[in-house]
Amino acid sequence: MPRVTDVKDVILVDPVLTQVAIGYRVQGAVAENLLPTLPVSSVSGQIARFGKDAFRRESARRGRGSQARRVYWSVESVKFFCEEYALEIAVDDRDVAASQNPIDPFVAATTQLVDMLTLDAKLGQGMQSSIP
Repeated sequence: MPRVTDVKDVILVDPVLTQVAIGYRVQGAVAENLLPTLPVSSVSGQIARFGKDAFRRESARRGRGSQARRVYWSVESVKFFCEEYALEIAVDDRDVAASQNPIDPFVAATTQLVDMLTLDAKLGQGMQSSIP
């Protein structure tokens, strides 16, 4: 057996299954609607965190010709770090051979993995931000 010298020699990326995972959404999962993810270009850095006063409703009504009411809000810079999570499911060659469409067992495994990762994130067991 050849010796593995680089992790790239071991990890296989299937572009079709990657698109299945990206496009698949777990039914009934609401966490992303309530707390959407923030796309970042690196695994760590700083982002802005707004205080509650930035989301407070303020009366904007004014009399004709009068000055606008001044409002205040706070914002600070906080550090973040993205943690990585992964799972894998073995797909048996016999299941592939018995399937009418050979890719179906892989799609089923991919959607199951997305379900499991989503559930892990929603239960707070993983994918938590390191924002204080």
